[in-house]
Amino acid sequence: FDPMVGMVSGGRSPLLQRDSATASWTLGLLVGAGCVAAVGVWSSSGRPSLLPSAQGLHVRPMAPPSLAVRSQAGYVPAPRNQQSYPRRAHSDAWAAPMEARGLSQLPLTPVQAHTAGPMSIWSVAVSAVALLGGLFGYLQRRKPQSPTPQDWSVCSASGKAGQAQGDTVRVAVLGDLHLDPSEMDLFHECQGHLKRHLDQSASSRVVSLGDLAGYKSDPGSQKCFDRAEGFLSGFGRPYNIVTGNHDLESVDFLTDEQNLAAWKKTFDTEPYWCTEVSANTVFVGLSTVRFRDSPGSCHEVWVDDAQFEWFERTVEQYKDWNVFVFSHAPILGCNLKALQKVHIKNMCAWMNHSDRPERFLAVVRSSPQIKAWFSGHFHLSHDYIDSISTVGQCAFVQVGVMGESSQRDKRRQTRLLDISSDGYRVYTVNHHIGGSLRLDLAKGYADSAPPTPIAIAEAIADEKGFVASGDTGMFVSRDPPEEDGCVIDPDGKVECWYHMPNGALLQMVDNQLLEYEPTTRAPLGLVCLNVAGREIHVQEDGSILLVHSTAEEFITERIAPNADGSYRRIFQFNKWKTRGLQEEAIRRAALRATDSNGDLEATQCALPVPY
Repeated sequence: FDPMVGMVSGGRSPLLQRDSATASWTLGLLVGAGCVAAVGVWSSSGRPSLLPSAQGLHVRPMAPPSLAVRSQAGYVPAPRNQQSYPRRAHSDAWAAPMEARGLSQLPLTPVQAHTAGPMSIWSVAVSAVALLGGLFGYLQRRKPQSPTPQDWSVCSASGKAGQAQGDTVRVAVLGDLHLDPSEMDLFHECQGHLKRHLDQSASSRVVSLGDLAGYKSDPGSQKCFDRAEGFLSGFGRPYNIVTGNHDLESVDFLTDEQNLAAWKKTFDTEPYWCTEVSANTVFVGLSTVRFRDSPGSCHEVWVDDAQFEWFERTVEQYKDWNVFVFSHAPILGCNLKALQKVHIKNMCAWMNHSDRPERFLAVVRSSPQIKAWFSGHFHLSHDYIDSISTVGQCAFVQVGVMGESSQRDKRRQTRLLDISSDGYRVYTVNHHIGGSLRLDLAKGYADSAPPTPIAIAEAIADEKGFVASGDTGMFVSRDPPEEDGCVIDPDGKVECWYHMPNGALLQMVDNQLLEYEPTTRAPLGLVCLNVAGREIHVQEDGSILLVHSTAEEFITERIAPNADGSYRRIFQFNKWKTRGLQEEAIRRAALRATDSNGDLEATQCALPVPY
């Protein structure tokens, strides 16, 4: 029944996909039970029965429909050698006594002893085979299962994405869209840039990294989804899409499940998916599925355990392919530039930032088939030295934005990806200068060296006056020294590192104290926003003493580790609960229940600062 499971799932259902053995034996049992029921119906309809009836019992044959009689016992069919008629519903008038209807003289016919005919034997055979198949599937389910192409048929069926034909494919990778109705002319201009470049390839497609609506344009609402679906369909090409943190925040829905269901219905896709786009290339998409239920920041991009396990198995299944991964946020340890005063401070920079985030990098390090990982979330352009980073054989690629209201550094850019059988290339499309194309990375699969981005200094030699937004704070990954101490980084900044007694790793830079994950050496959160003018002393008990001394006073502040041994502090709580959004959603649900049209204008519950 495995092929049947693939047909039923259409390559889309993660439930069937995760356990096709369960579906197989379940289908087997259902078909077997159905065949047994069919034998019973066949017999009760006057067909040959496997069990002989009692002899000598006289019943009346069924009359034609015009003379049919209904009794409390139901219709009594005539034996096979006399005419019978299909069952049908009749009015209560037909329940009158037979004598009153003039039918008392119909002949009585003895019930015949039935014998097994070819049809019933065939039914029994099918039943037996189906039941045995179901039992076999059940026994197989009890064994450890390894992924197979049949088990994971979702990867070979492309759904909305479509299967690319040929050996080369060109892909437009869209960062955070944040479609704003007031800027749609600008977005359509950017779309024109991309379509012009996509037209140069015989096979092309689009991937959207989520965050579909502008901050004041009802993010996460059905209206937002419909607008984005129209924009993506306007490319005239197959597309894939993942969710971003803003795609599940609408007050039109009470739960994350309801919000996600609306997203799935609009885009006709599951939150996580994989699509074979050429003979040796597969795309994998991961989506956040939590907003309201987040224990910390609602804007943490979070995948549940089932999705992560699916990701591990899918990557393993395609170990002989070239795998490209797409998610809204990057993963911990990827070394991409991040915003320490926004995403790192609020612990929503990395995928599953607060929930074992190091797991994803472990998969990358053990899976050389993962060639590149594309992400957005930070609204940063491609003109930084660490807008593309490398870990092992995987290139992590930051994707910029199209919209003017969502850019942070006066750059509006999109990534273009060319994939062939022997390698791939990553480009920048500069929307702010007419859609010009710039090559940022070229990698051949035969080359065993790690992918190396083209030097940004060369790439933007003709760009003048580029200055990133100064109030966001930029994190650049550094390797800490083995011992406590201070160093001067390449930008001339002083960095001081502290190896804590419990294994935690802290850094002081830009007068801020940050905590790092020790194994990936990536920032996890902020411990203190302003250390200016104070000395840092690490105590034997693991606490931190911040000392400010002058001629007039001596002030100390003690920072103790959290219960789990970490030091980072929470600066942003769940806004769904703290900003009254939950109450607004409940109020709207109550209004919809009393509104016959069910059509309410969405309020603009938007953040003043993009996260």
